[in-house]
Amino acid sequence: MPVVRIDDEVMSELQKKAAELGSAFQPPNSTLRMILGLDKIPGRKVAGRFGSQHNAMSVKDTRTGHVYPSKYKAGLAFKADFPSIDKRYLWYATIHKYPGRFVEV
Repeated sequence: MPVVRIDDEVMSELQKKAAELGSAFQPPNSTLRMILGLDKIPGRKVAGRFGSQHNAMSVKDTRTGHVYPSKYKAGLAFKADFPSIDKRYLWYATIHKYPGRFVEV
């Protein structure tokens, strides 16, 4: 991944733009993604904390109506059901235990 250095003036403008869009300032890359509209692309892949790819597609729990921002986050919500499973694999365990409960939105 390329590294881009930004100066104080650019950082200040990014902070202003984030405030105009009603968002708290996040790291520069996240703010640029928001400004460029890249954060709203369905099904985009984002690097996970563990170096693997997690699908960033939002999912809805059809039983409760709750919408999770990603499959990874939905899996984390059910961590108590799977105490011995590594959190990287919770989504897969969740959809096997509750088939048909989640839909992509």
